[in-house]
Amino acid sequence: MELKIFSKNYYLKLPRLLQSKKSLINLGLFLIVVLVSSCSAKEDNPILERPKNLEIEVNEFHENGKPKSQELYYLMNGVKTIYGYEELYPSGEKKITGLYNEAHKRDGLWKSFYETGTPWSTGGYSSGIENGEKKVWYPNGELRYEGEMKEGKPSGRWIFWDEKGVKTTKVYE
Repeated sequence: MELKIFSKNYYLKLPRLLQSKKSLINLGLFLIVVLVSSCSAKEDNPILERPKNLEIEVNEFHENGKPKSQELYYLMNGVKTIYGYEELYPSGEKKITGLYNEAHKRDGLWKSFYETGTPWSTGGYSSGIENGEKKVWYPNGELRYEGEMKEGKPSGRWIFWDEKGVKTTKVYE
């Protein structure tokens, strides 16, 4: 809120600010601050920002009684709408998580994890078909491979690393 007020005041003073070098420097610094503050380290993944009125429906349970898979729903105008899906390890740690569309197909960013909580893979989906950046890691957290998926198939340049860190590339059409 303060930033908007600050930027509004600068906007109103802009003609006067452009009259001196010192003011131009201040304006440049202001623009840098605005750009840096608008860039967030937070990942752009809606599954991390769950709606407040989220309901969880457990589909399956592990033998130990803990949830194995569950669907996430939210209420919008009194209508229950699918939000996403989670699969859990017997320990309760997340195994797979991502967003669904109304047809219960993967839609958006999906993540999988090793039981330790270390990321296993990330990939984007559109109506159940893998599209976008794909990354897969070794259990130790080192990147295993990365590339672009188009219509469920690898596309373009992919980079692979073996367990010793040796890098290779492959180009897909």
